[in-house]
Amino acid sequence: MGLADGLYRRIRSDGVVGGVKRAVVDGVNIYSGKAGRHINYGQRPLDEEWDILVLLDACRYDLFTEFAPTHAVQERFESVDSVYSCASTSKEWMRKVYEEAEAETLQDIHLVSANGWEPKEVDLSKFGAVTPVWEHTDFDIGTIRPQKVTDAAVHAGRSSDCERFIVHYMQPHAPFIHCAGKYDSVNDHPGQGRSQNVWEGLKEGKYDRTEVWNDYGTNLLSVLDHVETLAENMSGRMVVSADHGNALGEWGIYGHPGYVPLPALKRVPWATIDASDEHTYEPDDPLEPGLAESDVDEHLRALGYKM
Repeated sequence: MGLADGLYRRIRSDGVVGGVKRAVVDGVNIYSGKAGRHINYGQRPLDEEWDILVLLDACRYDLFTEFAPTHAVQERFESVDSVYSCASTSKEWMRKVYEEAEAETLQDIHLVSANGWEPKEVDLSKFGAVTPVWEHTDFDIGTIRPQKVTDAAVHAGRSSDCERFIVHYMQPHAPFIHCAGKYDSVNDHPGQGRSQNVWEGLKEGKYDRTEVWNDYGTNLLSVLDHVETLAENMSGRMVVSADHGNALGEWGIYGHPGYVPLPALKRVPWATIDASDEHTYEPDDPLEPGLAESDVDEHLRALGYKM
């Protein structure tokens, strides 16, 4: 469908003013995505110095710098900087970071991840070890609780033969665990899942941006509780970062479409901690095998992805 066809369709459904506005937004999404496939800037973090890389899914740098200083973990940060991610979605990040990595680099890494795109986008056999926390979705809230990731990471840190660890939490990515169900009522696009509801509702003016921003930030605080636990129960140079950010209307973009070179989607935190295992936390027993592949697909739908 060309721009003219898209404009005509939008005018028929939304009127002249609304139709033109929505068509412009559609054009920005389409052409920024195409540009992003050629403007391929951003950091590949495997080349950096760290022992533990903690990924907070969809965490913008400005969100981090606003909310993290209100959390006790702030005192553990040696530095808080920003970097530009190589991606604007998890899938894109995994392709660029993992699939382009040298085999010996991945063999030294124990991957502990709640992100359900891992088994679909990555050859997991390349890693030294993998703990598939993505198999343990809590469907009451539509995501994986951070405690599952924390338990798996602490257990791995104390028992794995690998030298480096990647710990991938799903928070602060929507749905927001402290207000589960709050945004479920808005679903003008069936099949997009709970995560997408909040961004669709915000785009259509059904939610207040400040309220959504604060819920997004509260979801970040919930996972920072667990970052603090990791800092006291794993040892080594820890970096807290993100795979990508999230747009709340910048250039008409909401959520995090792929290959979009927008700062709101690409600028992420890079905070360092000197972590030391003080044994202040004892994790639950190692995770048992979890969801079947079809249930992992349902987990991804809940996060807002079309399967």
